[in-house]
Amino acid sequence: RVALAFRSSDIGVVSMPLDPAQKAAELRREGPGLKVCILGGTSFQGTYSEELTKQVAQQLHRALGNRAVFVTGGLAGVQETFAKHCGDGSRVWNLMPDGGKCAYTVGKNLHAGADMAERKAVFARLGDVYITVEGGPGVAEEARIAFSRGAVVVPLMRTGGASSGMFDFPAGALKKPVFASEEQWDLLSGKASPPGWQSAAAAAVVALVLGSQSMNTAQSRYRPGSRVDRQEAERMQRLTLAMGSSQALPWLAPYLERFGPAVEEGNRILSVVGPYVYTFYSALYTGYKALPKD
Repeated sequence: RVALAFRSSDIGVVSMPLDPAQKAAELRREGPGLKVCILGGTSFQGTYSEELTKQVAQQLHRALGNRAVFVTGGLAGVQETFAKHCGDGSRVWNLMPDGGKCAYTVGKNLHAGADMAERKAVFARLGDVYITVEGGPGVAEEARIAFSRGAVVVPLMRTGGASSGMFDFPAGALKKPVFASEEQWDLLSGKASPPGWQSAAAAAVVALVLGSQSMNTAQSRYRPGSRVDRQEAERMQRLTLAMGSSQALPWLAPYLERFGPAVEEGNRILSVVGPYVYTFYSALYTGYKALPKD
């Protein structure tokens, strides 16, 4: 008889190569909801970008609630600022390489990939929507991968860097998606729009992605982007604009009458927040109808 003994160092450990798409699919099963990924640098290049990131986080949390998960890479800068201003952080995921540590204590920590390159490959395949703030070549690369596979990329163009089209950022992502309105996209790309308006526009565009997914799941008879769908969207915008002008913002009326240039900008913001106003009044009416009539 011959006894054979092997050390692990004699044999070696063979690790299977990571399949980014498969790992991303596995991570998606960690929880339900639209997966909204945040891309940006580890430091801000401008104070406007920081304020805008805070307001986008707040607006998205209010608009989507538990219908979405917000995914960061656990890095300082844009992602940390977003995570710390996204509600209580319970809907935030932080995706890091194996053994990696998050730069902050907000959110749920997940791991994928042996190093940052593998983690980025998974991150670029995980989201339904990617919001970009500033950024360099790394942000542009992840945005290219995400956009090429059909994810929606929402660049906050005014922040500059990759988000404004630099570093070979996907040119198609700078163009208005079919489901977004001209007013919403103009607000996102405008140089003079206040951060509150731009953050509301970003939240509205992401909410439309969620609505489009719901329509596809329900096999709606309305095809997103079709003539019927556009007519219905326009009808709702007219209704909510009228409601917002006459009820939600009564103090604004005299100023809108006196200052012509303000009318156009007012219409823009109302077309963005109008659906939320309509939802509010619809809920009130539903509650009223449910009250006992005697």
